Amino acid sequence: MTQMPPDMQAVVDGLRRKVDATERLGAELADLRRLVGMVNITESAAGGAVRVTVGENGSLTDVSMTDGIKKLSPDQVAGAVMTALRKAQAEYPRRLAEIMAASVDDERVTDYIVGAAEKRFPPVPDEPEPHTAPTLTRWRAPEQPTERPARRRAAGRADVDDDFGDEPILRGALTERRDDA
Repeated sequence: MTQMPPDMQAVVDGLRRKVDATERLGAELADLRRLVGMVNITESAAGGAVRVTVGENGSLTDVSMTDGIKKLSPDQVAGAVMTALRKAQAEYPRRLAEIMAASVDDERVTDYIVGAAEKRFPPVPDEPEPHTAPTLTRWRAPEQPTERPARRRAAGRADVDDDFGDEPILRGALTERRDDA
């Protein structure tokens, strides 16, 4: 075997170190991917009547309900599912941070990934769960008066009518314009 020049040996040694570092990084990322894939977070709402589980990336993996939902309206059930889902997803960035702190040496990478998860799933404010969901009601027009109000005249001027009568304003204006033409 021939001897390499010293400067060529330094280049080969540098390349070996880079390959080794890349292989270590690949193994760390595979391990991280495996750990993140095992995340399961379950939260409940409506006094435990609704349970929701999220997995990797905060995606919904399970919804279960007890007989307690029989006491709730459909709107309340839907609200409870969404409340439990938001609570579970809000927990995801914290779990991700724990996993990454134990697995990744580079804080910048951890901060970036956890920061992205926190933007996607912000914390849920601590509010007591409402016992009743607001009900949706249809808008109803106010009741029409049975009598038409008397026509008003401008104060002090009997010849000026500030009410446009029974005819819509635009129809009257269009009729006048056609007459003028």
